[in-house]
Amino acid sequence: MIKTLRITSVVAAILAGIFFVFSVFFGVRSDESIEEFLSSPSVIEQFKNAVGNETKANESRISPLVQQADAFRLYLNPPEPKTPRPPIGPGTTAIARQPAVTPIFPVIATSVNEARPELSLALIDEPGKGLHWVRPSDKVGHLSIEQIKSGLLVVKGTNETFELVAEQKPQKNFLEEQPPVSTVPAAPTAPTGPRSGFSASSRRRTSLAATRSRPPQPPPPPRDPEEDAKLEELVSRLKDLRRSYKSDKTDSGPNDEEKAAMMDELISNFKSSRVSAEEAQRLDKLGKTLKDAIDPNRSLPEIDSSPTEASLPTPDGSAQE
Repeated sequence: MIKTLRITSVVAAILAGIFFVFSVFFGVRSDESIEEFLSSPSVIEQFKNAVGNETKANESRISPLVQQADAFRLYLNPPEPKTPRPPIGPGTTAIARQPAVTPIFPVIATSVNEARPELSLALIDEPGKGLHWVRPSDKVGHLSIEQIKSGLLVVKGTNETFELVAEQKPQKNFLEEQPPVSTVPAAPTAPTGPRSGFSASSRRRTSLAATRSRPPQPPPPPRDPEEDAKLEELVSRLKDLRRSYKSDKTDSGPNDEEKAAMMDELISNFKSSRVSAEEAQRLDKLGKTLKDAIDPNRSLPEIDSSPTEASLPTPDGSAQE
């Protein structure tokens, strides 16, 4: 027991010495972070340094008045613009243009075979030979036909290859060279015996061509009051004749001879007067009605209401039938 206590006291003394040595060693050893913090400038030193730098910057700054004066000077006398300098690079050589090639033969036309280009043809006018066809690989003087394109002929010379374009002829306007259309309408002619067998289609084509080429007709001339009066008198006499016939055949009135004479007189008056196409049609209807009203066993001369015949009087005053 006593030995144990002695051993314990010795161990405790040794441990105490070890702890003492460690504490002394670590206490004397310096720390880098602490030394860096201690060596850094304090707050007061940092403030002084900042104020000193600002003072130096203010001393080197230009006065605002001087800046405004300098800006006004530049406004009154602006500096000349700087000319940009060309970039310095490798020298470029100008490309020499090839001289224009004058063909010795004109190209008239070309015929291209896309499936087999070697069968393409070109029509040229070679001096001394005239017009003739050439194919690729043919020789024309000292030139060789290399290729034939649409409207283009590729020719190869001794040192160069050039192209010949086919001549473009101006398009002919057929409308400008048509003869002027006559402004006088052709008078219709009655078909004769041998020519009356024309088909309906030929007559239709003839009438259609005449209609297209006929210019616009001028307005009809003003009507003559005297002719209108004669026409009204003629119509009234025809109406009186119709009423007298319808009243009664046994009543006292003109007989057949007087009616025929009256009808002849009316026809002569009608042929000697000029009437329009509409008036002629109206009188034609009136004559047909009067003819139906008269005895059908007696044949009276028919009224010719053709507007063409009624409007062509003879020089002596009588109507031309």
